[in-house]
Amino acid sequence: MMVIRSKRENSPPIWIVASTMILLGITAISYGCAADAKDDSSILKQLELSELAATFDEGKTNRFAPPELSSHSFEKRQAAAVLASLGLEGTSSQMLEQWEAHPIIQLLGQTDDPAWLKNDEQIIKSFADLLAQPLEEKISNGYNILPAIQWPKFDPARTIIYGHNDFKHARQLYALWYSEGMRPKVTLLHKSSAFLYNDDWGEPTMPLASLKNGDRLVVTTEYDLCIEFEEEQDIERFSKLVTRYAKKDTPEEGGLIYDSWWQPFYRTFQPSSFGQSLTVMLVQYKGYRANLISMPQDAEKKIAQIRTMSPDWTVESIDIWVNPGFYRFQLGDYK
Repeated sequence: MMVIRSKRENSPPIWIVASTMILLGITAISYGCAADAKDDSSILKQLELSELAATFDEGKTNRFAPPELSSHSFEKRQAAAVLASLGLEGTSSQMLEQWEAHPIIQLLGQTDDPAWLKNDEQIIKSFADLLAQPLEEKISNGYNILPAIQWPKFDPARTIIYGHNDFKHARQLYALWYSEGMRPKVTLLHKSSAFLYNDDWGEPTMPLASLKNGDRLVVTTEYDLCIEFEEEQDIERFSKLVTRYAKKDTPEEGGLIYDSWWQPFYRTFQPSSFGQSLTVMLVQYKGYRANLISMPQDAEKKIAQIRTMSPDWTVESIDIWVNPGFYRFQLGDYK
């Protein structure tokens, strides 16, 4: 083969230059791919799902992690497994786009206060002022206010209502049951909440209101997730998931989703294997409803008391069944 040299005798042959350029081109292309290569842990952090990864044990991680990562560290496979369980794939930018369109973000991505809270501010304030009396008289330790017409028409046999105040927690909880193959219908309901502060909780991290009797009161905007599962047995599965991954038992406990409470609050409208019976004292006022909770044996007397406190509201009772942790909260236990 004839080798053509350049005019400069010491210059490399053109075929070497050409080959080098090709190699450099390949390198550039490879680097371009690397620049968009996904760091799964970093993506989880951007999606605010890092704590969720800790709920994936070896078996669940192996079930979802791509086979090509079998030789990688457990943490790498764990992060990849979370993304795969949510149906997120491709480059990092593609995953972020998919997440924006995901049912979890479509439902729980908007965290602004609801319009009714501002539009009917005076009604809510008047209602709250009236509801201070049942708290001062220890008829109840808290209440939730929300529009009376917002409740979805779900099948009570397949429905749980879960309450919390943090949307990052809600997204991780939704992702947790999503990773378990559960695809329920979910409706988000904002609520204005107030409850007596328990001194056992330690120093408060937010300003507290005070009742006339000196009791401290947490006033905040929270939410209920009304969840209708596909099967009745999913209610039991949901309860086990919350107990294992969304209930704090010690201050340093790991393997929990973000902002897990000492006493999660969820309830059903029918008896359940985990449920403890309580009574909702439902107070309705100018298009809004407040839920106050009582031990069943005390409800009738308390409802009679509440009825005398304002001529402008109506009161009725609803039976509910709550998780054991919240039942203990009603008995005065903070765990």
